[in-house]
Amino acid sequence: MKNKMFHLALYFDEKTNQKFSFLNKKVEKELHQNYLENHHIPFHLTIATYKEIEEKKFIEQANQLFEKESSQELYFV
Repeated sequence: MKNKMFHLALYFDEKTNQKFSFLNKKVEKELHQNYLENHHIPFHLTIATYKEIEEKKFIEQANQLFEKESSQELYFV
């Protein structure tokens, strides 16, 4: 099987997406560009990138990451 690149990403709930959308519009107003919207990319947080890995190995490693603890929290400051 050929090795590929995979990204492990977290996506946000609708309430959080609305907050990001508000901030994104402010940034767009200043920079006159909106990469995410122009490329139809939802707001997300990439927590890992795996290069040159077999799909089966990627799934194993991703599952191990989330099996370590049942509850995890992220804080944005």
